[in-house]
Amino acid sequence: MTYSTPSHSSTPKTAKSEKFSDGVTTFADFILTRNVYPATPRGELIALYRTLINANAFPRVATWSDLFRFMTVRRAAPEAINEARKLWREYQKSQSAASSGSTGRAKNG
Repeated sequence: MTYSTPSHSSTPKTAKSEKFSDGVTTFADFILTRNVYPATPRGELIALYRTLINANAFPRVATWSDLFRFMTVRRAAPEAINEARKLWREYQKSQSAASSGSTGRAKNG
């Protein structure tokens, strides 16, 4: 997977272990909990995200559009964007499960 590194980014960076005020896990926190399987597109993407998160160089991602924009600015390959989309869906499902477990019902969103 090849990415170019932009020389300047105005995107706010995500701190390690950042949580939203209502206790919802951020996408960066979610990534830090994922297993890395070497030599797979998913593993390479998670490893890249973790490196950026640990360097405080990963943007705050609140929507799929945010993540897609980040990937396209970095000129990610279509395969990497597809893996990112899968990770985003898993993140959304984990948030729905967490919110339904704490309130007894799922949030719409």
